[in-house]
Amino acid sequence: MVQISVAVMILGAIIAAIDDFTFNFVGYLAVSVNNLSTALNGVYTKKKIEAKELGIFGLMFYNAVIMAIPAILLASYNDDFNKVLNYDGWSNHYTTAYFIASCVLGILLVYSTMLCTKYNTALATTIVGCLK
Repeated sequence: MVQISVAVMILGAIIAAIDDFTFNFVGYLAVSVNNLSTALNGVYTKKKIEAKELGIFGLMFYNAVIMAIPAILLASYNDDFNKVLNYDGWSNHYTTAYFIASCVLGILLVYSTMLCTKYNTALATTIVGCLK
């Protein structure tokens, strides 16, 4: 059933792209890489959660550790650390509260996504992710 659903989605994407007069190869390539990465992430997450080697929190931890390296490199390249440190809004208590709330809610979102993947298929998690 999952294979049929994926095949129908791919067929629908091909049908939609056939009639596109403003064909942009780089745009289609970026979307295709994103779709492939999302599918592989869902399948890999499902396999690791089912294997019970790491569990949800272990998977979240290693995901954060692995992604910290490119995030730090990108932030250093764009000089984002200095922009954050020199931001004038840090003295405003509402800004700080909103920032902390967004961090906590981000962790909650990742946890709920992992939990959804644990109890459902990777395809169901992807569909639910589109709805959020």
